[in-house]
Amino acid sequence: MHATRTDRALWPRAVMATLLFSILSLTAHLVDITWFDGSQGTVVAEATLAHAGPAGH
Repeated sequence: MHATRTDRALWPRAVMATLLFSILSLTAHLVDITWFDGSQGTVVAEATLAHAGPAGH
């Protein structure tokens, strides 16, 4: 059997959508564990406030 033109055009889109979903999921996971993981999030917040200068004090 020969694949139709529609079948051939469909699979690259499915592959690209799967890759996009995987990259977005991995990015969201890494951001979550890097910036929002318990004490680590507190360290980032404190460093950000300290970098802002004396205006916050």
